[in-house]
Amino acid sequence: MYTLYTAPDCGSFVAHALMDEAGADYRLVEIDIAKREHKSKAYLKVNPMGTIPALDVGQGRIMTESAAMVIYLVDRFPKAGLGPPPDAPERPAFLSWLVFLTVNTYQAEDRESRPEWYTTVPEECEGLRAAAARQIDDQFATIDEALGGSRYLAGAHRSAADLYLLMIACWHDEPSRLFDACPNVARVCDEERGQDVSARLNEYYKLW
Repeated sequence: MYTLYTAPDCGSFVAHALMDEAGADYRLVEIDIAKREHKSKAYLKVNPMGTIPALDVGQGRIMTESAAMVIYLVDRFPKAGLGPPPDAPERPAFLSWLVFLTVNTYQAEDRESRPEWYTTVPEECEGLRAAAARQIDDQFATIDEALGGSRYLAGAHRSAADLYLLMIACWHDEPSRLFDACPNVARVCDEERGQDVSARLNEYYKLW
């Protein structure tokens, strides 16, 4: 059995949804961030970094980083069709977009919402926020252009990268403006929102 340590405002949505789609045997442990349970001694024994999500894949082996969990689950449950297998021609695009979203857009959205984490000079916060907002717009424009020539991020077939895109897009400060500016991103996200698992889990994660 897998154990996912989760919270509504964190990147655990995608791992949760993928395990649900795959029919994996799992349980959830909700961490109350408002009460700083992610910094408690009990949780730090699970994940010394104090970050969420964390995924116990068995025998006390803990995974962190949502993108790593996506790759693990895609490969662990190949029959679920969560993503292209390692030898598929679509695999490079799948990995590239997943890492692009994690390293670039996820981090830019974090800088926009929490600029004080990225400087020791309070006066720099507004500049950091503005620069991050510009980067987010540029990155989504890049994704939108790519989706203009492809039905999904990894090609002709839906993958976990599209689900990850939905999560990142719904974290945008103004998702309606984003979807108006990026119709191809909106198309993919609308399809993902229509998935039974995504719609049901949104009751907990409140992404949209």
